[in-house]
Amino acid sequence: MKNILLLLITCCSMTICRAQADSAEILNKEGLKRADAEDYKGAIPYYTRAIALSPKTAVYYINRGLAEKRLEDSAAAMADYTRGIELDPKVGDYYDYRAIARSDLYNDYTGSIIDYNKAIELNPNDAYYYYGRGNSKEGLDDHTGAIEDYNKAIKLDAKDPDFFYERGLSLWSANKKREALADMNKAIKMDATSADYFQQRALLKEELEIIDGALADYSKSIELDPEKAEYYYNRGMLRHDMDDFAGAVKDYNMAILIDTTITKYYLERALSKFMNEDTKGALADCDIAIRKSPDSAYNYYARGSVKFDAGNYEAALKDFTIATDMAPKQIEAFYMRGKTKFFLHRYEAVLVDMEKIIDLDPKYSLAYYYRGAAKMELNRIEEGCSDLERAKALGCVEAEEEIKKRCQR
Repeated sequence: MKNILLLLITCCSMTICRAQADSAEILNKEGLKRADAEDYKGAIPYYTRAIALSPKTAVYYINRGLAEKRLEDSAAAMADYTRGIELDPKVGDYYDYRAIARSDLYNDYTGSIIDYNKAIELNPNDAYYYYGRGNSKEGLDDHTGAIEDYNKAIKLDAKDPDFFYERGLSLWSANKKREALADMNKAIKMDATSADYFQQRALLKEELEIIDGALADYSKSIELDPEKAEYYYNRGMLRHDMDDFAGAVKDYNMAILIDTTITKYYLERALSKFMNEDTKGALADCDIAIRKSPDSAYNYYARGSVKFDAGNYEAALKDFTIATDMAPKQIEAFYMRGKTKFFLHRYEAVLVDMEKIIDLDPKYSLAYYYRGAAKMELNRIEEGCSDLERAKALGCVEAEEEIKKRCQR
């Protein structure tokens, strides 16, 4: 009788366990359904209830971790991935998920590489593990190591354009620009719908001075994703360099329409407006930049430069002085302040600024030029000629002309 009772209890326990397991799996599937619909917040309670019914099923923790990562709950995601790995340490994907979380959420590229190493140990033929490890190595600026891993990924699967794209970025970082361009060309040939591919290839082409190609790629990236402010900004920068100032202003207008918070958009538009003979508009943009970032010395420097080029030297001097006060090692601000003082005939004050620059950078040729020119105006001819000779030796063309006019007897 006792044995029969034990058998009944055992059978009932097994039945209850099976029922709990079945219920847990139903809950897990409901969570997956919600996650597939991108309702990650709604999926998590189902995974949690599944875990309560079956606390040793690793995949439930992993699924909850994936939803938590989507919600950027980094601590919870890492805890669930780790628990899933503890329960089932033989699944390479679990390490992959945790590696991605380490790099994306914590910038822990070293820890990420350790997880990828384990994933690769469990499944050495999965191209995506090498790809992920390559990304983490790139995060550590290990361009050579990253390229090696991307090579392995491509050897295992040569059909994924991301592999070529990321290898191209690493080759670019390693200053192998032509090889990088070849990889980006391959990526785009495989997937001509990625705006990022075209945008990055445009930036690379600019560095390679393939200007028309860069402009075409910027335009294609905008066609594919017209809501990215940075795309218009980058094309505007190129158009400015091509002396298409009106076109540049139009691109900056679009960038600002999409995102009004980025100070550099206003500053670059100010420069293009000024070059397009819209000084009033340029100053208005500089004013906006200063209101948005009043602690930026560069903003005052930029506005001072516009005022200087417009011939408003006193107002320019005030801005350059604010810039130098805020950034006492900013050479360009001291240079422009000293140059402005020269145009205002304040020659003794010019010497102070140019000597400051020379202290910071003894090879700054224009500092010797303006110090020499100021000394000449103060009738310190021999000292002035000496400075002009120094400027000439450092490559200052203007100094050579001054020497011919004023120093040769």
